[in-house]
Amino acid sequence: MSSSQRAENGQACFKKFISKNNSMVEFMIWFGRGLVRQCHEELMADHKDVIEKPKLRINHDFLEQMVDIYTNEMYYKFEAKVYDSFNYTLQFVRETDNCGVYQIQRKKLAISKVREIIYDKQLDLVSCSCKKFESAGIPCTHIISYLMKFDAEILPDKYILMRWTKFAKSGTVDDDKGMQITPNNSYLLTRSQFTQSSLDFVDKSLICEETRKMFINGLRRINEQIDQFLSSSMAVMRFTEKSNPICSNIIGDGTSVHGSCSCQNSFNEPDQVRAKECGKRLKGGKEKTMARAKNKKDRRCGKRLKGGKEKTMARAKNKKDRRYHGCGKVGQSHDK
Repeated sequence: MSSSQRAENGQACFKKFISKNNSMVEFMIWFGRGLVRQCHEELMADHKDVIEKPKLRINHDFLEQMVDIYTNEMYYKFEAKVYDSFNYTLQFVRETDNCGVYQIQRKKLAISKVREIIYDKQLDLVSCSCKKFESAGIPCTHIISYLMKFDAEILPDKYILMRWTKFAKSGTVDDDKGMQITPNNSYLLTRSQFTQSSLDFVDKSLICEETRKMFINGLRRINEQIDQFLSSSMAVMRFTEKSNPICSNIIGDGTSVHGSCSCQNSFNEPDQVRAKECGKRLKGGKEKTMARAKNKKDRRCGKRLKGGKEKTMARAKNKKDRRYHGCGKVGQSHDK
């Protein structure tokens, strides 16, 4: 992916949570919520891959192979390409010592674009001129049609990328600096493993009365040990926070150690404070005009209002405005 594609992908994900009007604190809060949403969707997808298996619409060797390898989302895309591959015809063009060249075109459509397929004999690799396998990481319809033409029983491993498989998270991953990253198993996978192990113990304990008592006593002891450990860990955490609420044995990797229990730093949302003039209704233009008129001093009787011509003549002669003495009352409608 190019840098512009990565930027557009990130903007598409986070523009649902972040706007240009957010403050720095709001940005941190909503950015964290966006990451939590992505992790939650990833857990849901992993859970579906574990418990759900797509149903085969047709019995084909490629589909029977990839239904257990690809994730559900990628399998449906691969399945659509397999169905579409039956609509293409393959034609031999030429052959050399190192490669063979073929042309492939959709059936019953004369104006369809002709693609060129090259088979490298030394590498035993098929490439297509559409370059969709190089860009998307999944074999295109043309490559699948070529393999089916020559009766390939299974899809070769060179066309199966690790990142689209169900076991992509297993093993180690190298970052951009060459350091190995060992990802933790997802919560749902670990929970399913614990559940399966517990069910096995339950089935064994139901054989006789003695095994049932052993199972119940073992559960009671384990429960007491877990409660004791959690209570002691929480006590140490509360003591450390009271003694030093700002800094509590921060390690270089950003984790806090409280006795025998390690906790990860977290930033909570700040308390909501009512800002100054928060919730004050904005006035319209008419209300503003009436307020300005009310704030002005009322006219006093005895001062005659001059026209534009009189004001101009007065300024030209540098004379003071002519005044008439009246009753002197304010707010009167009459003049002298």
